[in-house]
Amino acid sequence: MSEALVSLVEMPLLPSTHAKYRQLIWVPCQAIERDVRLNRVLQLFNLDASQSILVSDTSLSDFKCIDIRQSARYLGQEIQCLVYDAHAGFNPNVFAQLAGTLIGGGVLILLTPPIADWPSYLDPEYLNFCASGYTQEDVKGLFLKRLQAHLLQDTESYDHDFGNGFDSYRVFKSASPASISVQENTRIQTEQRLALTSLWTYLSKPAACVVVSADRGRGKSALVGRALACLAQSSSLNVLVSAPERRSTSTLFDWAYSLQDTSGPDSSLQINYCHPVELSETCPNADILVIDEAAAIPAELLAIFLAAYKRIVFITTLKGYEGQGRGFALRFIKTLNECRPNWLDLKLNHPVRWAAQDPLENLLNRTLLLDAQASEVRPTSDAILPVYEWLEASELCQSETQLREVVGLLIDAHYRTTPGDVRIMLDCPGLSFMVMKREGNVIGVALLVLEKGFDDDLAMAIWQGTRRPKGDLITQTLIAHEGWLDAKDHQGWRVMRIAIHPALQSQGFGALLLKRVVQQAKALSLDYCATSFGSTPALLRFWGRQGFTPLRLGDQRDSVTAEWPVMMYMPLSQATLSRIDEFKRRFLDQLLIKVGRYYKALPPVQFFLLLKYAGVKESLSSMELERIQGFIKQQRSLESSVLELRRFVLNPERLTQVLVLPLSDIRLIYERILCIQPAQLNEKKAGRETRRSQLQQLRAIFADLHKN
Repeated sequence: MSEALVSLVEMPLLPSTHAKYRQLIWVPCQAIERDVRLNRVLQLFNLDASQSILVSDTSLSDFKCIDIRQSARYLGQEIQCLVYDAHAGFNPNVFAQLAGTLIGGGVLILLTPPIADWPSYLDPEYLNFCASGYTQEDVKGLFLKRLQAHLLQDTESYDHDFGNGFDSYRVFKSASPASISVQENTRIQTEQRLALTSLWTYLSKPAACVVVSADRGRGKSALVGRALACLAQSSSLNVLVSAPERRSTSTLFDWAYSLQDTSGPDSSLQINYCHPVELSETCPNADILVIDEAAAIPAELLAIFLAAYKRIVFITTLKGYEGQGRGFALRFIKTLNECRPNWLDLKLNHPVRWAAQDPLENLLNRTLLLDAQASEVRPTSDAILPVYEWLEASELCQSETQLREVVGLLIDAHYRTTPGDVRIMLDCPGLSFMVMKREGNVIGVALLVLEKGFDDDLAMAIWQGTRRPKGDLITQTLIAHEGWLDAKDHQGWRVMRIAIHPALQSQGFGALLLKRVVQQAKALSLDYCATSFGSTPALLRFWGRQGFTPLRLGDQRDSVTAEWPVMMYMPLSQATLSRIDEFKRRFLDQLLIKVGRYYKALPPVQFFLLLKYAGVKESLSSMELERIQGFIKQQRSLESSVLELRRFVLNPERLTQVLVLPLSDIRLIYERILCIQPAQLNEKKAGRETRRSQLQQLRAIFADLHKN
């Protein structure tokens, strides 16, 4: 091993000064007292304002001030002192993100309204999730009430000389920040070196798949970056790094190029960033692909990456503000076992940015539910039927165990559930829960948002395209995009989320839960149930089988997930039932008009599923059937028959037959019959050599469909 390589392997991951606890200084006070209180804190704790960051809407003392929108630029950086002003609004995601940049020995100063006032404080953040028809006064403040209760439990008064003792400064009850022991430091460095050696050795093979997982602050990105630096010491290396956001990969890039410090300026490492969607479409050549924040990327894209690259590393956070890690791990392990059975699982347990059992990390995990877990489900008799509870947020909060089970279930099942999502769950007006339990444990949950409609003036402004108020996604979509002005008078539930325990999925529990939701909606005389989600074949089938019909497909894919947003709808009242056929027809017409322009990248299976669940029947005349026969049995051209062939496949019964065809046949029908693409383009994609072979295959496909 070269001297430079030995230096890289032996280099401590982070300075020993990081191996300390972080401290919290909670400062409850009136807004006009913030400057005085901050100056007092600077004196008491000997802090330097010039080396600190203040998150607020106003400058205080000598602190550098940023607003919430600027916070993302600090991801991946290290901060010694952070001041968060909750008078300007408490954003749980930003709070968690920036707290994660605070290094060991650092200080977090939290400015809040007085303890007696904070739970009822009209937080400016409420404006972000108050839908039309609701005001800040409608928010119950359950999130802040719960947060404050945990803060009071974990802290004690520090400065009794400053007026009211109850609102004096409060700090963690534990002793002042202490360094970790020599033995603990040795364990951390040993874990990192063993993981580095394993990763470096495994990636030296011609084919390798590695998953590096840990909670935030454990040095995942630094570990992978250092492994790349080690590999580049022995041979040139071309690396692609992909993540939802470029800035989140800065730590990995910095450590990957750390070889510059040890081996001179001539680097043999080439490392570039590529967005996940672009990567899935182009798959550029690379020796190694690294996927950072893999939990935020859809499984369909990850499968493409697995097939395209022989050496690949997935990095994922288990407990963090992203709220996705465990669910990703549970889902993705099955795919890895099928595609790459010899994949390497690397887990990092010891924090490197702060000391183990850091009180601030423990507080964040509990208060923001970052460590929430679904209940354990043990095998039981099928005769034990689930029970259902329809709960408001205030009722859900009465049991901390139940709340943690619900949030943990959402994370483990398949949803990204951030601290901000938890706040919406607890505080959003009009939100309720249908909880499914078995033997006392939460095994399913549906989050339901009541959409109340609009008054005549606002509805007309939405229809005209001059207003887009917050909230009421379903009603606004129907009015603004589908022109259904009468939707202003309808009230219904939008199923914001529905999740079943991972151990019980694909066993019919989701259908049972959704059936109970619909029954409750009918009992309340609601006009509809609806939902909106990123389209996948599995989700389209689930909702379609429960009787929901698609009414809108977005014109653009999500820039991160590459999924197409779809809205599905179930009419319940006479007012909505009387119009549904009209809007199903409109959806079908729009889909067929836009397919060749907007939906070229839409997976064919999803397109045909949307057609199937739209459920619009096409009646063919005898003359049209003769033209189809002429294409199948004679030599009538595709161009002269495409209209009849398209109408032929649009019936739901026929679409069911199309969806069981080989994927290559489904794609051929989609591209040549629905998108009217030229043969040359299809040949390039599918590898077919001649236009004649495509025609022969299409004739054979339609002969089988017509026969059946």
